Amino acid sequence: MEHKHEFYERYGVSEYYLIDPQQCNAMGWVRQGERLHTIDEMNGWVSPLLGVRFAVTEEGVSLFYPDGRPLLTFEELVRAREAAEERARAEAVARLEAEERARAEAVAREAEARARVEAEERLRALRERLRALGIDPDNVS
Repeated sequence: MEHKHEFYERYGVSEYYLIDPQQCNAMGWVRQGERLHTIDEMNGWVSPLLGVRFAVTEEGVSLFYPDGRPLLTFEELVRAREAAEERARAEAVARLEAEERARAEAVAREAEARARVEAEERLRALRERLRALGIDPDNVS
């Protein structure tokens, strides 16, 4: 880390931060002139370049966007991505199920319509047979 710090100082980095999440520790340096100077208090520090705010507590180190939203850790990003993928899969399954229900309903409507047409054709054929026998199907007493 010493070599990295020297490299950043030599090549003009304006800000340099080291965060140790296991130790709940954050250190930072900011360029003043030719040198990087230590930031005395990281808790509440706002990066002049990035606008990111640091919160260093006994529970851990957190960073916040300029609008106050927390930056997620790698693990939180992975969990969020997995949750989003799971939601997307569930939505896709729900869409497929809805499409399948719609197809089944359409098939049922078609079968119902066919059955109605067939019943009307049978009824028409029966009426014609009755008329052929001399019976008026509309005036049955």
